[in-house]
Amino acid sequence: MIALNEPLSDQEIAELDEFLMSDASPEESMDIVALDGFLTALVIGPGLVPPSAWLKTIWGKGEPSFDSSAQAQRVISLIMRRFNAISAMFAEPPEFAPILWEHEVEGATYRIADDWCWGFMAGVSLATEAWQPLLTDPENRAMLRPIVTLGAEEGWRLLEADSDPDGAEQAAFDALESSVIAISRYWRKQWRERTAALRPASTRPRVQRVGRNQPCPCGSGRKYKRCCANAEA
Repeated sequence: MIALNEPLSDQEIAELDEFLMSDASPEESMDIVALDGFLTALVIGPGLVPPSAWLKTIWGKGEPSFDSSAQAQRVISLIMRRFNAISAMFAEPPEFAPILWEHEVEGATYRIADDWCWGFMAGVSLATEAWQPLLTDPENRAMLRPIVTLGAEEGWRLLEADSDPDGAEQAAFDALESSVIAISRYWRKQWRERTAALRPASTRPRVQRVGRNQPCPCGSGRKYKRCCANAEA
């Protein structure tokens, strides 16, 4: 049995994408790239969204048709292993290694992040209220700009209206890695601050109890029970 912390091989990534794009998956299912962005938002975002809440989002409005329980377990385990691999990427120092589409033009290979960013924004939409501190933070919400530019209708409209849409799209792509890492660190800092606020400000020192037959701490030379203990009584 393969452990759930084992990264997916290239063959397993292809296997998962094949299922996502097959007739066994609903028409609105995420593809492998959108799924990767979606899982990344869940990993680095605020709070913990249980798999029972986000797994069904992968399939859109329908449900997958598994041939057997073994196939269901296989597909879900592939998804969970990718989720765990992404979690490991964002330990310090973080490493951004997304699954992206590649397109070759005249011998040059271009990486395309639109679907990845769309999936990330789907993860944000799943917990919009929890994301509000960043969405409304005037100093830090720009972290999301490259992802919104490439993965949301608002960003697509702005690209169409831009005097140099290709240049703006490339700039958003170039800023994607630093943006995702900054978002990860933002929410990690928020978590640390919330945790620190829950800790007591100080701990009362434990008072050592004096035995009745021990010398009295007042220095009289008498036993405690014959000295200050009587006074306290």
